[in-house]
Amino acid sequence: MIELVLASFIWAFSFGLIKTQLHGLNSFAVAGVRLALSFLVFLPFAKWPRGGSGSASQQISKWMAIGTIQFGLMYTLYMKSFEYLQAHEVAVLTITTPLMVVLINAALEKKLRLTHLLSASLAIAAGLILMMKQAFSGTLLLGVLLVQGSNLFFAAGQLLYRRAVPAGSPDLPHFAWIYLGAAVIPLLVLRIQTGVDLHSFEFDQRQWLTLLYLGIFPTGLGFYLWNRGAKKVEPGVLAVMNNLKIPLGAGVAWLVFQESVDAPRMCLSFALFVLALHVSNLGPARS
Repeated sequence: MIELVLASFIWAFSFGLIKTQLHGLNSFAVAGVRLALSFLVFLPFAKWPRGGSGSASQQISKWMAIGTIQFGLMYTLYMKSFEYLQAHEVAVLTITTPLMVVLINAALEKKLRLTHLLSASLAIAAGLILMMKQAFSGTLLLGVLLVQGSNLFFAAGQLLYRRAVPAGSPDLPHFAWIYLGAAVIPLLVLRIQTGVDLHSFEFDQRQWLTLLYLGIFPTGLGFYLWNRGAKKVEPGVLAVMNNLKIPLGAGVAWLVFQESVDAPRMCLSFALFVLALHVSNLGPARS
């Protein structure tokens, strides 16, 4: 579980950076650059899968497909949402991810566990307590829908990865292929949207430094740690841990980026999260 906690701490600092340092930039260009940087970071560790050329191609295609779902489609919608929402709103609106993880896992296993459903509901309440005063304008609603689509793809991708890679297997050899598949999506959308317009990639030095940090740490290292940790816990715990970044992200937005957050609600959110994690641990551990 330590990998999931570390990833959540890394992500908690990214919400405010995206909103304050990358505001106004083409969201698809930003997503594409972040994922491309992650691909380059993990490329030295990539290994060609064993077997014939056909088998190797199938393996690489599988990793790229997982990357397309979990990171490519997710990031394309996620980055777009910052055009409509505040940083802490984006953090809070990922609240439905635990429920999506539980329901998708139930569909894959053809079995729904009540402890999973209860713990996911508590994790959602932990996020919901922070947004009870939010008003939903038409613009905000569009942002909400973008984040929910992002949540769905991220939930599906992590479960597919968890099923594709045994708990004791190494992760480094195929993560470059995952990020390669992920980077294709936002860059393809950008190509359709603007054609071959290099102006979308005209960032100043501060923005490049921000992208470099985000591409290496929250994206590259963060998602690597997350998927590595996802293999080691049972689905109920994994579902709940998806929401740890919400109170952490709201706290960082409040303390570091001076965004307005209700401190008592944030404390209650942390308490509900701890309860959700306790309930999730009532289920059987992964063998």
